[in-house]
Amino acid sequence: MTSTTGRRAWALLLAVAVSGCAAPQVGEFAAVKPVFQPEQYFAGRAVAWGVLEDGSGNPTKRFTSVDEGTLSGDTVTIAQTISYSDGTSQSRSWKLRRVDTSHYEGTADDIVGVARGEAAGNTLHLDYDLALSPDNPLTHVHLNQWLYLQEGGDNMLSRTTITKLGIVVARSSEYVHRETATAAK
Repeated sequence: MTSTTGRRAWALLLAVAVSGCAAPQVGEFAAVKPVFQPEQYFAGRAVAWGVLEDGSGNPTKRFTSVDEGTLSGDTVTIAQTISYSDGTSQSRSWKLRRVDTSHYEGTADDIVGVARGEAAGNTLHLDYDLALSPDNPLTHVHLNQWLYLQEGGDNMLSRTTITKLGIVVARSSEYVHRETATAAK
């Protein structure tokens, strides 16, 4: 094999490898039902169960969460209480606002700046930075979160990849159930 042919083969192999790693686009889910309207879903009470994993995929903690949401116009305010298997807990107050037909903005106590989101079909994709220690910018991490509403509209799966300087440091998988007795219709 000549060096030119070898370089072409490596270039082709690299192109195939990189294309296989391409992240999904939200628009790919446009036809998937039921349609996810986050501001409606989180109005009321939702409970969640999940697991945190380290960057290698090893489980590190389990958690449960209770979300109480109030809808006002196109903004839902969510009081979230998270309890971890190690006995620690955390509270967070979210505000998630629909910007247009498919885009969202979110803020929370520990989010740096604004979370940006896009919804299509049964899916919401959120990107944001989280301050693990508010007074130290070196402890900020980036979250890439995908939420998928399931058949029937009361159950959702959430998958989050947490990175620091582009390196995966943790992942979170979560099952969320909206309690229909108090959910907005």
